[in-house]
Amino acid sequence: FTRLLADERIQNWIATQADDADLADTTRSQTLRDQLVGVLDQTRTRMGDIAQAWQVLPTTPGLFAEQWRTKLNSGKQVRGLTFVMIFLFVGAGLEWLFRQYTNALKLRIELHPVETIRGRIGAACLRALIALAGLAIFALGSIGAFAAFDWPPALEGFVLNLLVVIFSVRAIHSVLVLFLAPSVQELRLLPLGNRFARNLSRVLLCLTGLFVLAASLSGTFPRVTGVALDSAHALGVRLVLAAVALVATYIAIFVTFRWAKPLSKPARMWRLYLAVLATLAFCALVLGQVALMWTLVLVGLLIPSLRLLRVWVDGAFERAQPPE
Repeated sequence: FTRLLADERIQNWIATQADDADLADTTRSQTLRDQLVGVLDQTRTRMGDIAQAWQVLPTTPGLFAEQWRTKLNSGKQVRGLTFVMIFLFVGAGLEWLFRQYTNALKLRIELHPVETIRGRIGAACLRALIALAGLAIFALGSIGAFAAFDWPPALEGFVLNLLVVIFSVRAIHSVLVLFLAPSVQELRLLPLGNRFARNLSRVLLCLTGLFVLAASLSGTFPRVTGVALDSAHALGVRLVLAAVALVATYIAIFVTFRWAKPLSKPARMWRLYLAVLATLAFCALVLGQVALMWTLVLVGLLIPSLRLLRVWVDGAFERAQPPE
């Protein structure tokens, strides 16, 4: 070992390794410092963009109205609304025809007594599958018929956004029916009362519908006005829509927990938790950290989702009746 250490080549190799380790530590510390400086610079730039968007915000409605009248005159607007009604009528007609063949099966599922957990889950999933199949037929008849024609760009975006918003709200309603079943207590997956389930489904439907509408409007504004996605006008519209969505979320949270009387201490903690989560997600969106916003939302909602899953499992075993 002493002979190896005395070798000049070994000594040079040890010195090289020590120099590389020191260089790696220095590079790592510089990289971390550069990252922090980069985040601060990005935040400073974002705040400047927000200030500029706030300054041009009063002129945004006038810009949108002017471009709207230029690209979509009254004739095109009436034409667009007429085609929306026609496409919705086609989709609704096909869905109505589908329901005529499945109403008997759906009614038999709702009236059939459920005695086991497996039966409850199977009946709820089958009922939701029928609803989703009708929704797919509605989308095929409305959006599919729309895609079969050629449209001017402005009118195409206007009509397509309306159809997508309507379809998204219908899809959200189908998911809420699966878990909450406002009109059929026997198929309800969550142990909630009839009145609370109906009110909660309405609140969630309105809130998620508002989110979909806000996302649609934020994408429609640059398309109609022709401004860039990162322009001050587009940023101002996104921030206003995000603020409206945040206020609506606060209202939904406090209204929903107000129905849960008496309000226990854990319920008050959950109400505060959801309000803080919405605020943090809004702040991340304002600072332009979209990935961080989705991370906060998904990770933050994971905890109450696991809590609801536990409540559902406990309630399902308590309500299930052993087969005779």
